[in-house]
Amino acid sequence: MASASKRLLITGIESFTGSYIRDLFESSGYEVHGTALGTVKSPRVYPCDITKANEIDEIIANVRPDVVIHLAAITFVPDGDSLTIYEVNLFATLNLLNALIKNTVSLTKVILPSTSNVYGNIALEAISENVCPQPLSHYALSKYAMEQMARNYFTQLPIILVRPFNYTGVGQAERFVIPKIVAHFRTKKSLMELGNIDVYRDFTDVRDVARAYLLLAESSLTSEVINIASGKVYSLRDIITMAESASGHFLDIVINPEYVRPNEIERLGGDNTKLRNLGWSPTVGMEETVRWMVAHV
Repeated sequence: MASASKRLLITGIESFTGSYIRDLFESSGYEVHGTALGTVKSPRVYPCDITKANEIDEIIANVRPDVVIHLAAITFVPDGDSLTIYEVNLFATLNLLNALIKNTVSLTKVILPSTSNVYGNIALEAISENVCPQPLSHYALSKYAMEQMARNYFTQLPIILVRPFNYTGVGQAERFVIPKIVAHFRTKKSLMELGNIDVYRDFTDVRDVARAYLLLAESSLTSEVINIASGKVYSLRDIITMAESASGHFLDIVINPEYVRPNEIERLGGDNTKLRNLGWSPTVGMEETVRWMVAHV
């Protein structure tokens, strides 16, 4: 267990992932601090627009964290135009790294989440970190650009770049596809509009993802790229079947062409060998995750 004096800073702490990471690290003995955009009400959470270098610089100077997990980002592509995606995902990360170099002397780990979307549409059953990325969207490009920029800091900061594949759980916004599916079944809707339901994705439970972050934070690794993936792929059709079973409800599915993304990646599965070699393995299967989400009110 970590010393209670060990400080973690989570940018974007009030995000879906941030709440699970906060709870797990606190239960492991960390003193957790965080940043959030706009008004905040929680102790040790500070308002911060990470695109403004002076704001993140001041927080780093005051908190002086031992570990940083940088979750603040645009993760849902329609959230912003292309310029905003790069401002937040690339240049705000640059602000953070510069602030860490300027103010912090005791860092043991800086974890920067990228995305599995950097791999693009690669015809492999399980994509390893050695595969050359082929990003197909501004979101994926912004994250890959962030990775390349961060590599310039590998000799100055103990950085791990993580590429999470898809994950979900209670509390994820319904604009994401699995919470949307679950909500329709939980509330007994008669019809649901979706895009392509024959795409396959590697899904992990958010609680297992949080465990991966803790393991990486306490590992000796630096200057590494690590996939976070379950190693199993499911189609959205599979997820629908799981939700039917968990809810005992059936509904009609309508394919709406407007929901079909351009440059849609057909199959995206992750090789999690690196993470498994550190002692991590998924503990929650997708059927259990979907049941948990359906049962949650």
